[in-house]
Amino acid sequence: PGPTEQISMEYAYGDLIRTGIQVPTKVASVGIDDVTGKITSVSNSGAMQFSGTRIVGVLTGGTATVSNLRFDLANQTVVADLTGMKSAVGTRPSVNYSLPGTTFWTFANVATETESINSTTFASTLTFSGLNITSEGFDFLKSSLGLGATGGNSLQGIDDYGTIQTRLVFSAAVPEPSTYALLGVGLVGVCVGLCRRAAEN
Repeated sequence: PGPTEQISMEYAYGDLIRTGIQVPTKVASVGIDDVTGKITSVSNSGAMQFSGTRIVGVLTGGTATVSNLRFDLANQTVVADLTGMKSAVGTRPSVNYSLPGTTFWTFANVATETESINSTTFASTLTFSGLNITSEGFDFLKSSLGLGATGGNSLQGIDDYGTIQTRLVFSAAVPEPSTYALLGVGLVGVCVGLCRRAAEN
């Protein structure tokens, strides 16, 4: 399936507001501790792209692509390959950005749920929450989309980037049920929630 937008109604003005986007991607690899059997890292091979068209005083426009997410459970970081292009404006040419292996997000928590599928197969679902963008990630989005003061302040007002969820399916090896092998790929659902800080009274 493709990306799914989350939209809410702004009742004061009757406008539709995009509050998030869910992007399913395939899991590329999983790291497992040989001693504890715990999952230590997960990486995927998908990408999501942010884009914007020029709005005077807000942004000049451009695209920002975040791909190949790598989740480090020990350090609570999400590393990604970042590529972007700020659109040309007037006589100013477009600008390209390429930042492979950049720590894009940090996360505060990871919850694990395990379910039994049958006698030899089980699934683990990891939910990463408390996502915060790093200064490098913020600068990348600001530069690639050409955000001005107004646009930058709006981006800075986001204090929760939602959740990231991955579901992994494992099969117990036979005849040693204590040894597990990865059975298939899962999906990483990236839900980028645009939750703004409450306005100060």
